[in-house]
Amino acid sequence: MKKAIKVVGIILSVLVLLVAILLVGVRIYFKGSVSSYYKEADKAFVIPGLNSGFIPQGIHYDEAGNQIYMTGYSKDNSSSPLYVIDREAPRSPKRIELLLEDGSVYNGHASGVAAYGDYLYVAGYDDYLYVYDREAAANASDGDGLQAKGQILVGENDGITINAGTVTVNGDQLMVADFYRPESHETPDTHTVDTENGVNRALAVIYSFDPSAELGLDLTPVCVYSLPDLVQGLAWDGNDLYLSTSYGLAFSAISKYDSSKFTESTFDFNGQEVPLYIVNESSCTGTIKTPPMSEEIEIIDGKLYTACESASNKYIFGKFTSGKYCYALPLESVR
Repeated sequence: MKKAIKVVGIILSVLVLLVAILLVGVRIYFKGSVSSYYKEADKAFVIPGLNSGFIPQGIHYDEAGNQIYMTGYSKDNSSSPLYVIDREAPRSPKRIELLLEDGSVYNGHASGVAAYGDYLYVAGYDDYLYVYDREAAANASDGDGLQAKGQILVGENDGITINAGTVTVNGDQLMVADFYRPESHETPDTHTVDTENGVNRALAVIYSFDPSAELGLDLTPVCVYSLPDLVQGLAWDGNDLYLSTSYGLAFSAISKYDSSKFTESTFDFNGQEVPLYIVNESSCTGTIKTPPMSEEIEIIDGKLYTACESASNKYIFGKFTSGKYCYALPLESVR
């Protein structure tokens, strides 16, 4: 009996050692491969909700309240929360329960978030933006419910729609983009645009904010952008467009594009001819390799803040590779 117990103890010790070696290997691989990123970026704050089933997707900075909003979805398909992070007290985030217009719980794939004027816009990854009261979101208490004011179809039911995967504010305009990956995340043929470097199959549409319009947005398209594959987040800094691209366990990247070098054309967006700007390799002026599963990005005080889902309970491995932090990368690091 004692011999059997001893053998079991040895086996358990070996297993523990193997697991430890595996974890060290994972950490070395996933951190060492992006050492430049970790060297140049700062830990801004711990991403909230990671140990409670939250899978972060979207990030937006609301300068008015010096708050950061984060959206995502839940591992068990329960409510998809909005986290409000006070930059002065980032260790005490508020979890707000997003509700639909009828008061029922929203449990969709909240993949992006942006605020402007009176409203907060949440990208539902289902052709819709869900619209909330911005002031109510900023002032809500932890655990409060926030009921939608309405929802916006991005496009037309019988025409082109944008499967709203990420959003960003640029001046007085909102950019709404979809996501393309061959086979697993296809887009309609109407989204296909030939470029000098190949084919783009993702689209972004630009709308103007209008305080007199319903839900604060004029749904007359201003222009359309043709985007490359795997775009999870985008952000503007003057004439430069930054794109965050990722999928699965492959390393992510943040790339910078000079908009003055975009190929220009026109595009028929549901019967309206609008300017088309094609984002391709020839306009790329810098790229930095980033950790896997990077999502939306936001520029705050000259730094790129990145949401990341790798340390969520759905994927776990990021818990061992510093994936629990939202990192802030200086813009000049993308070169």
